Amino acid sequence: MASNPPTFEGLLDLAARRGLKRVALVNEDTLFPKTSVAGGAEIARKKRLQVVLQESYGKGATDFTGLLAKVKAAAPDVFAAATYFDDAVAITRQMKELDINPKMFGVTVGGDLPESATTRRTTRSRPTPAACCGPTR
Repeated sequence: MASNPPTFEGLLDLAARRGLKRVALVNEDTLFPKTSVAGGAEIARKKRLQVVLQESYGKGATDFTGLLAKVKAAAPDVFAAATYFDDAVAITRQMKELDINPKMFGVTVGGDLPESATTRRTTRSRPTPAACCGPTR
């Protein structure tokens, strides 16, 4: 397993500095989200935050109402979700529908390529900054 990245470090640092205590963490059950939440749980404990829920969901899920019912019941001050784009949108919409309003909410959105995407080699070993990141000054 990959080392646990500090994906939620900024969110959890801000939560601790604001005196928030209870954290709920959810993730898709794939490598990037799992390691992000594992890292988040480690950081939360180091900052003396209480992890009240740490739960995963299956890849391809679209209905998060059951998972979000657990989040709501845990009554976290902070809710962090390690996801991909479609999941992040669905979770956010369903939170609104279920009237889930933590004091802080953070979501990661891992890069997700369509199955048809392929890696292409070019004569350049690296893209120019303008090709990679937009116009430069």
